[in-house]
Amino acid sequence: MALRTTEYKGLLLKTTDGGASWHFVQIPIDERIGSISFANPETGMITLYNQGILITHDGGETWSEPLHINERAASFVKMITPERAVATFEDAMVAITADGGENWELRYEGQHRMVRYPVSFFLDEQQSWMVGDNGAILRYKDEYLGLPSNMSYEQQKLFYPNPANDVIYLLPENHSGLSIYDMHGRKVFYQEKFVGSRLALDFLPAGIYQLVLRSGYKKLHQKLVLE
Repeated sequence: MALRTTEYKGLLLKTTDGGASWHFVQIPIDERIGSISFANPETGMITLYNQGILITHDGGETWSEPLHINERAASFVKMITPERAVATFEDAMVAITADGGENWELRYEGQHRMVRYPVSFFLDEQQSWMVGDNGAILRYKDEYLGLPSNMSYEQQKLFYPNPANDVIYLLPENHSGLSIYDMHGRKVFYQEKFVGSRLALDFLPAGIYQLVLRSGYKKLHQKLVLE
């Protein structure tokens, strides 16, 4: 549990007996805690105002140095598993990690409006609500796994052949980003500003994947089957 008053900057309350007793855990930086989330009793993350994300792997006894994402400090963090977590920023930008916080991928670039979203609520890494100033509420939904039922025919024909062996050809060419995810949501390939049509996939084992093309603010999805 985080203490949000200025008197208790940099302090957490921790219980190991279901709340019957509590003790203080000192954070190494004297700054207010914005959010806290643990995936298990040992592995957790907190956000510090204007400082970034701190990570612990021993139940809060020791903490990492402050982590910034794109040189910015996240305002809220939610751990899904010890490896997977989601972070949000006050302009509603969303980032996700699949390796315990070492690397982060931007999933949503934010609203770029004069509204702050300091608090978020995540059902999982794909669905959340962000609460902002003056009663503003923003719903976030990331559908990088599975095809939405209302996807247009053009979006379902992003490449050929499918199923494929070791090469696919993209339709159309030239995109601002190309990602491939396995069925556990792990990103197995990414290239920014992908140019061309031919993509060799001989480095991937046979299986089912999700290919995501970025074109401006649009994300186009298609299931990929490798034989």
